[in-house]
Amino acid sequence: MKARTEIADIVNAINAYQTEYGRYPVPTNVEAAALTGKEDLTFGGPLLNAALGSGANTSVNADVITVLMDMTMSPGGTATVNVGHTLNPKQIKFLNAKLSGDNKSPGVGNDMVYRDPWGNPYIISMNLNGDGNCRDAFYRSHLVSREKAASGFGGLSNDSDTNGLSDDFEFHGKVMVWSLGPDGKVDATEPATAAPNKDNVISWQ
Repeated sequence: MKARTEIADIVNAINAYQTEYGRYPVPTNVEAAALTGKEDLTFGGPLLNAALGSGANTSVNADVITVLMDMTMSPGGTATVNVGHTLNPKQIKFLNAKLSGDNKSPGVGNDMVYRDPWGNPYIISMNLNGDGNCRDAFYRSHLVSREKAASGFGGLSNDSDTNGLSDDFEFHGKVMVWSLGPDGKVDATEPATAAPNKDNVISWQ
């Protein structure tokens, strides 16, 4: 329940920021690259990268959280991407999250990474390519999300392939936030309803 509450707070904060500024809480060069590449972006980190395999290079959620909390300096004393409030000029605190005081406990760490109740970074995906749908780096996979043809688990769907065999499952919304759950594990070769994925806490269901 704590994870669900924190996930909902992150989603609401991102949506509020997007409404206020007409863009998402990411550095401008990241947003531009996503638009050019016509891809959404997932902030996941090392555990997700390990599950996705060779070539995966998602960042942790620190930059997003920094902007939403309007932090110009991290608790660890380093400048953030929001230095000078450049990405949040109105200095609005869209997200109020507990500071953990370290880089491993639940809450926002000294490194500005927001960790779930089990100490793992929350995973955040946003509709940066502007098509109104959100593709998460993990849940876009047909191995994970395909339930029957183009219909996916948790209400996801594949609008690119009627057979659902391409890795294009997406959420018909702008933001996806999730946690690895109590076991802190995911497997990109297993469906969303099987272990170790079935205990993941997700925002879209």
